[in-house]
Amino acid sequence: MHQDNQMSGYAAASRDSTYRQDDLDLLDVIAQLWRGKIIILSTMLIALLLACGYLAVVKEKWTSSAIVTLPAAGQVANYNAALSVLYEQNPRDKPALGELQQQLFGRFSASMSALASELKNQGEPQSLTVEPVSQNSNDSLRFAFVPVQQKRRKKRLTAISVK
Repeated sequence: MHQDNQMSGYAAASRDSTYRQDDLDLLDVIAQLWRGKIIILSTMLIALLLACGYLAVVKEKWTSSAIVTLPAAGQVANYNAALSVLYEQNPRDKPALGELQQQLFGRFSASMSALASELKNQGEPQSLTVEPVSQNSNDSLRFAFVPVQQKRRKKRLTAISVK
């Protein structure tokens, strides 16, 4: 019986020693980090300087883009109901729902294309592109707008530095 207790004592000691070998000592990790503080701080400083240099050199360019699709029947339901009231005397003249959707989308597309042309013809031209999402379908458009902020900032900086 004594021998069994002694064996189990050795097994417990063996488990404790392997547990201690696998255990992570927090103070040891902190000490190793403290010894490498020069390397850590210099790496952080180099990364910070590179990031600041990149931000000073890179040109800002903001782009806003959207894809607009043909309106759903529920989106034009109120307009369709109003047309039903207007065309009450001649219901055959009222456009069908699909035709109404195409008309609204066509008007929207034409007005956005006119706006794009107007923005290009300004004293300070801006870029609004209107193009179909796919060449085969005419029911969705992609819009992209790039504002001209960089030129304004340069003008302000020049005006401030001249004063």
